[in-house]
Amino acid sequence: MPPMLERPCVAVSKEKLFLKLGLHRSLLIHVITARIRSSEVRLHRSSENSILWIPACAALSLALIATALWFWGATEVRGETGPVTGLTFVGGFWLVLAYALFPWLGLSLRDDAVDRRNPAALVALGCALPSVAITFAAGNLGEGPS
Repeated sequence: MPPMLERPCVAVSKEKLFLKLGLHRSLLIHVITARIRSSEVRLHRSSENSILWIPACAALSLALIATALWFWGATEVRGETGPVTGLTFVGGFWLVLAYALFPWLGLSLRDDAVDRRNPAALVALGCALPSVAITFAAGNLGEGPS
């Protein structure tokens, strides 16, 4: 039986607003006001649970490739388990290769998302994997020279 979620609670101090959302999830927002009357809002979030988005995006990408090939692939591939599985493995290899090339493009999971705790880099990497999968799947759809 899943544990019941707690009600959200808010704790406020002089410079910090702490909002507890549930079991092990918390959101810490620092609001810093400088002497020039500007404020900066920074979002800090633990990367322990958010790193799990990358394997989820990879699994979603493989499922997207397999589904696209199964329903909209060439007539030799469409509805056949062997060719769809083979092309899905090739798509998985393509995803691993693209993931290895992302640091050359300035997007690194370890450097940006884990060490620097940059949630924007995690979102960018999580969206880059399905975009590579969409590109691969679209390249293998329809009829054409095989």
